[in-house]
Amino acid sequence: MRKKDKRKNLIIWLAIVIFLGIPFGMLNNNMFIGFGIALCFAGAFNTAFWKSKE
Repeated sequence: MRKKDKRKNLIIWLAIVIFLGIPFGMLNNNMFIGFGIALCFAGAFNTAFWKSKE
């Protein structure tokens, strides 16, 4: 994997975590749990995205 692809992937991953983490955190009044849920979603998306590219 090229360095540029890695950087692009990381930016997409962080954007998903931030945009999902804040609303989920506000829902439970606990940002830690919100970002934990968002990390799970981002990981699942990332795995599905790379499996589809193979």
